[in-house]
Amino acid sequence: ARDGQAIALWRQAADAAMLAEQPADAVRFLTRALARPGGAELSPRAEADLLTTRAEAHVAAGKPDLAMADLTRATTLSPEYFTPWLLKATLARRGGDLVTAEAALLKAAALAPDSADVELEAGNIASAKGDTALARQAWEAAAADAPDTPAGQAAAAALGRMNAALPEKPLTDGALPATPR
Repeated sequence: ARDGQAIALWRQAADAAMLAEQPADAVRFLTRALARPGGAELSPRAEADLLTTRAEAHVAAGKPDLAMADLTRATTLSPEYFTPWLLKATLARRGGDLVTAEAALLKAAALAPDSADVELEAGNIASAKGDTALARQAWEAAAADAPDTPAGQAAAAALGRMNAALPEKPLTDGALPATPR
């Protein structure tokens, strides 16, 4: 296969490998696609897309450092591409690097300000930092903006876990605080 067909075939093979829960094979297939078989050319966005997909396979294979390297390269090649920024934020948070997570999330939010995925990850990062008020606000936004999507449902589940963890407070005879209008 020539002029890009081989790249598409390697990509399809990688997708099939991921569906078969064979991430190491997916990494191998995507690496072949990135090698530009037959002298095929890749735009920066197409290369960033392949790197982002390979990063997901690296995560599934238990290799977060290689995934982060691919996401960093993808964001350099195609800084306007939303997905690698969001995945970079998620991976950094999971690895405990909240500074990188926040920086990547800010880029993702600038590219897709109304994304429930961004709102969900903002809540996750806020929660990891111990800012429950901000986490609640972000998760509520994600759950309200996209209730039927995986992000909206994950946000609703996070809110449920948060609410279940709150201790009950007894009512007092004292005055209730004023409600902001």
